[in-house]
Amino acid sequence: MTRYRQLIVGLIAVMVVTLASGLAAGQEEHPGYAGYFGTDYDFAGETVTFFTHGNGNVPGRFLEGGEAAGRIEEAEELFNVKLEFPPGVHYQEFATECITRLMAGESGYDIWLYPSNAIAYYELVSNWALLPIDLIVGDDYFDSLSPLGRTSCRTLDYRGRTYGFDAEAETHYPQDFPTINWNTFVFFYNKELFEDEGLDDPYDLFVEGEWTWEKAGELARQLTRDTDGDGEVDQWGISNIAWYWPIGPFILSNGTAPVVEDEEGNYVYNMDDIAVEDAIEQVLRWADEDRVMNGSRQEFVDGQLGLYMDLLWQSPGIMGQVDYTVGWVPIPKGPRADDYAYPLQQVRVAVLPANSEKPEALMALHEFLWRDYVDVAAERLMGWAQTCFPERRYGEMALNTAIEWDGEMILASNATPAISSAFQELYSSIMSGEKSYAQAVDEAEPKIQSMIDELLNR
Repeated sequence: MTRYRQLIVGLIAVMVVTLASGLAAGQEEHPGYAGYFGTDYDFAGETVTFFTHGNGNVPGRFLEGGEAAGRIEEAEELFNVKLEFPPGVHYQEFATECITRLMAGESGYDIWLYPSNAIAYYELVSNWALLPIDLIVGDDYFDSLSPLGRTSCRTLDYRGRTYGFDAEAETHYPQDFPTINWNTFVFFYNKELFEDEGLDDPYDLFVEGEWTWEKAGELARQLTRDTDGDGEVDQWGISNIAWYWPIGPFILSNGTAPVVEDEEGNYVYNMDDIAVEDAIEQVLRWADEDRVMNGSRQEFVDGQLGLYMDLLWQSPGIMGQVDYTVGWVPIPKGPRADDYAYPLQQVRVAVLPANSEKPEALMALHEFLWRDYVDVAAERLMGWAQTCFPERRYGEMALNTAIEWDGEMILASNATPAISSAFQELYSSIMSGEKSYAQAVDEAEPKIQSMIDELLNR
């Protein structure tokens, strides 16, 4: 049995997951690399530029001590290419800088890294600055990716075409290799607090399909109280989600979104949907009527909060701060949703400029650089499991986040800083009581729909 297979078996024991038999075929401790594309490509000495926002420069994974140290030099020899990683640009300037490179004819051998639904992607794709990837590869390419990678690519389809390809190392794993959707929003909960109060465990409710807004509110009301008799509430049911960052994902738990795509492929302001209004009213009810909502991470860490909404990747930090057992579940299901949602605030991909000289070769090069050996990946995943999910059931559920994610995300309401700001103003006016829901939604619609049209509905 190879080392990576032993690790996978250990992972199964920890997380109870079955892997396809294809994982075992032809893999060794340091296997030769084939991937989807292989390495039979020749750039004839050209320079490929990995252009991105943020820090830029050579990613740490390729530096000495990194998990892929030496791979740049290996790729340069195999592909007969020079690789360049210039400093990143500010995220708000990324789209403009990419288009400038395109218009100047400088991007023929570029790979643009990490545009997302919140950073540059829609500006690039709506200006026809990107090459449709589905003209280069067929469905078999996307089918070869992990569920997380496949859905990430397809979620950002525009006008019926796919422009993004797998940006992350973990999406290069074999199709049935377990991955975790760390960027999904969840409800963490203080298990000991629930046990002390004699309340139903949210995980058990989730398994029975009964983890709903109604049930979460009921539990929150029972949790919220004055524990020391001084007349002031000091234990709360639910963290404060009555603000811009968590409210969008919460809306998605009711089967809809602030912006949706219609049958013609146009993006449409959707705040007048009754399912959106239900979500906003539920949050307001918890905040103003039931008065069960208060606090954030610090109150949760201090043991004063029963349910805390945050991203799953925050779990190791939380686990390291608390002295009690933490569980987690998806966001409770709204009355108009068919199933639980695993919403993301942001999905990022890699893309190619519209004037790409050798698109298939560039995708092959990217795949070669960012792939992970399965044994290394399994070992890392086991480490995460032991750190974040001391109980097997939570680890098993974490693997399900990638399988069950169906592309739920904040589609276009954070596509540009201007659109994001307009939605922030809208939510704030409702949550503060400055305007009624109907008034705020009606007044914001012309401005927001106009910005969406200008960006996406050309």
